[in-house]
Amino acid sequence: MALLRYPHAANLDEFWPLSELAQVVYAHSPEEAEGAWLLILPGSRLPARDLPWLRAFLPLIQRHLEAGKPVLAVCGGAEMLSEALLDEEGVEERGHFPGLGLLPYRVRMAREKTVERRRVRLRGLSGYWGRLEGLEVEGYEIHHGQGLPLFHQEGSLLATWLHGLLENPGVQKALFGREARGLEEGLEALADALERHLDLRALHRALGLTGRVFPASPTGAKAPVGYPDPPPPPASSSSWAGRKAARAASPRGSPGPSPP
Repeated sequence: MALLRYPHAANLDEFWPLSELAQVVYAHSPEEAEGAWLLILPGSRLPARDLPWLRAFLPLIQRHLEAGKPVLAVCGGAEMLSEALLDEEGVEERGHFPGLGLLPYRVRMAREKTVERRRVRLRGLSGYWGRLEGLEVEGYEIHHGQGLPLFHQEGSLLATWLHGLLENPGVQKALFGREARGLEEGLEALADALERHLDLRALHRALGLTGRVFPASPTGAKAPVGYPDPPPPPASSSSWAGRKAARAASPRGSPGPSPP
C-alpha cells in the first residue's frame, strides 16, 4: 500500500500499525506509489497548500479507481478530492481552490473547529469496503472544513472525516486478516524479552542504578532485598486516549515523525 506524503500531512501516527500488517510506502511522487493495491490520503494541516502537490497524483488516483482498487481519503485528504475548497475568511488559506473533483461536494472552511470523539456503526458500504459493513468503529474528528458527510463511498473510494479508522482492531482484521499488536503491546513484549535474555541486575549495577527492586536474572540469581519500591510510572501519552487528546489540542493535528 502507499500513503501519499504531501508536505503538510498530519496525524500520520494513526497509520503506524499498518507496518505490522502490510508493506507501506510513504510516497513522495506518483512513481513511488505506482503498483500499490491501496492508496491512502491522510489528513492535512493545510489542504489548500497541499493541493498543487497532490494534483500530480491525479492520473495515478484515477487509474487506480478505474481498476477498482481501494482508496482511503481521511479528513484533509478527502477535502482535496472534493470539487472545491472555499476559505472566504482565511481560516487556513484565504481563497477559492479547485479540488481534484473526485467527490461531489464543496468544502467550506468554518472558523469554529469541529473536535469530537465518535463511535459509529458502518452501513451502506460495498466492494472492498463492504468488509467493514456493520462494524462499530471509534475515532475522532478534528477539522475546520464543512460540507462532507462523515463517510462517503464513491466507487472504490472511501472518504471520511474520521481519524483513527485503521487503528480499530476490528477494521484491521476485516481488511488485513489480523490485528496489529500496537505500540504498548509491542513495548511490553520487548520488556519481557529483555527480562528473559538479559541479566538486568548486573546491568543496573554496572550503570550505578541503586535503590531499585530488580527482577530475577536469567541465571536464577535473586534480586537484592530491602530496597524501596520504585515510584509508579507517570501516565503515558502513548495510550490511544492520550494520543488523541494531544492531537485534539493542536491546531490541525500533528504530522508526527515519518520514516526517513
